[in-house]
Amino acid sequence: MLIMAVLATTGSAASAETYIGVAVGTAPSISNAYVHQNDGRSGRLVLGQAFGFRFGTIAIEAEANRFDMVLNGIPSTSTMLGVGAKYSFPLSDGFSVFGKLGLARTWLSEDLDGPSYDGAGNGWYFGLGAEYRIIPLLSVFVDYERQSTTIDAPTSTTYGQAAGMFSLGAAFHL
Repeated sequence: MLIMAVLATTGSAASAETYIGVAVGTAPSISNAYVHQNDGRSGRLVLGQAFGFRFGTIAIEAEANRFDMVLNGIPSTSTMLGVGAKYSFPLSDGFSVFGKLGLARTWLSEDLDGPSYDGAGNGWYFGLGAEYRIIPLLSVFVDYERQSTTIDAPTSTTYGQAAGMFSLGAAFHL
C-alpha cells in the first residue's frame, strides 16, 4: 500500500526492468552468545523488479542469503529468504547509491548429527551500498547488509541472531 502511494506521488514510471544478481561477501559478523566463530564467506542471490522515476529508482526485491558458522562448536548453516524495497538515487554517469529494507525468514541447521540447535524465525534486514552501471545490461555493486532474526529452536530455546556482512556483486538487467 505504501509503495503504491509513493509510486502515485512521483509521477508516471519512466522505465521498468527486471534484474537478477549474485554477490559474494565477507564472513558475517554475528551477534549471538552461542556463536564462537564464523566459517567462510557469505553468498547472496537477488531477483528484483525496478521502476525508474525522475528522482531515482524504487525496486521490489527478493533475496536469498547463506553463510556458515560454528554454533556451540558444531558447524552450522544459516539461510535467509527475504523480500523488501530498495531505493536507488542516481549520482552521475551510471553511478548510484542505494538503501534497502525488508522482512526475512531465517533457517538455522546443523551440518553434523548430535544435539540439535536447528530452528527458524522471522526478522528484518537493511542495507546500504553503491552501484555502477557498466553497460545497459550489467552493473556491479558493493554493499553492507545487516540481518536480525529471532530463532525458535525445537528444544524451546529462543535466541536472537544478528549478522552483518559486506558484499561485492553483479546484477544482470533484463
